[in-house]
Amino acid sequence: MYANGYASILPGNYTKKQDNADGATVLVMKGYGKMGESLKMQPADKRYGKDASKAPYAEYSVYVPAEGDYKVTVYSAPSNNIERDDVGIYYGLSVNAGQVQTVNTVDSNTFVPGTYNCTWPDDVKNNGRKTERTANFKTGVNTIRIYAADPAFVLQKVVVSAQSVQKSHFGPEESYYVGKKPAAKTAQMGLTFDRFAIPGNINASSYDGSTAYAESCTMKAGEEYKYSTVLTEWETYQFGINGSSADGGEVELYWNDTLLGSVSPGTQEKNYRLKESKIIKVSDGFFKVKVKKGTVKMNHIITETKKFYDVPGYIDAVGYEGSDETGSELVAEKDKSYEYSIRVAADGAYQFGVVGSSTQNAKVTLYNGDVKIGEVTLGAQKKTYSLAQTADLKAGKAVLRMEVSGGAASISRLIC
Repeated sequence: MYANGYASILPGNYTKKQDNADGATVLVMKGYGKMGESLKMQPADKRYGKDASKAPYAEYSVYVPAEGDYKVTVYSAPSNNIERDDVGIYYGLSVNAGQVQTVNTVDSNTFVPGTYNCTWPDDVKNNGRKTERTANFKTGVNTIRIYAADPAFVLQKVVVSAQSVQKSHFGPEESYYVGKKPAAKTAQMGLTFDRFAIPGNINASSYDGSTAYAESCTMKAGEEYKYSTVLTEWETYQFGINGSSADGGEVELYWNDTLLGSVSPGTQEKNYRLKESKIIKVSDGFFKVKVKKGTVKMNHIITETKKFYDVPGYIDAVGYEGSDETGSELVAEKDKSYEYSIRVAADGAYQFGVVGSSTQNAKVTLYNGDVKIGEVTLGAQKKTYSLAQTADLKAGKAVLRMEVSGGAASISRLIC
């Protein structure tokens, strides 16, 4: 399940694997690699190199909340190339049975094992490599194929995300999936059966007592559904639903018997979030959905930790409150405001800037809550436009509001 901006999949959780015409297959190796399991091709004397579409593959299913371009990041072992004259360790990538992208996990122009003027020493220190490609995904369930085209290619993890994965040793932790067992910190609470883990999306058809899985279900006025759940993090949560209603439906969301709020989904099938976020401690209980009026087609319940941008630092313009946008540029509309939750490191005077452009000389005004910080006028050239004024901010959490007036603008970041 996609939540908090990513879906992270371990290699053994494939939904299908396919041998090729040569009888080559893919094999999961438990206890191998820094993720605890890996996947590679067998036998080791087969190699398909740049012709990855002929290699055996494993398929992975992933749910994304909105159609668009996503980053697919593949973590692999720091192997060395097999062929002396072909500096490459290849795999293939396709989404929804589309065109196969052949990816070389090493730089064929500079990669020389044992030398320190290339990426090799970093691969060794990190105990792995990371490659990123962009692919288009549809709303709902998508199928990713990873073709093991080289005997030296060892898959450790696949991550689907709206933005590039930040640098870390292990990468994002494994996401929730249907049938996932509670993690160790969850098992310590004494759970002896599967529950939904929060943060993470909850499939609407998998309510307590259901006997069949479906991608969506229809809920009518007066009905209520419970989902056994465990919260694994003491955090600020944003809740909502993904679905639609043709007759003005209204849905209430509860944690145990505490009302969190209500949403009124429209005819467009998309995410509808509660206006208020909630702080909830680590605990186990149930999530409840009650339909107050109308009929609602429900795909899943959204449970995600609220994103805070650190200040000083940068703020992705597309990451405003309630956003499901992907990509690197926000097409900011005239006379519209956007809010961002920020976490200020220390008391002080901060200088803000806007990275973007506007052919209509749009004016961008920034506010700390309701207090105006300053404004800039964007020109046709994409660059950083710095505010003349500074903002006196207190350490802690706050809301930064951006208002756009006078015309539309293309904005990539706010910087501080």
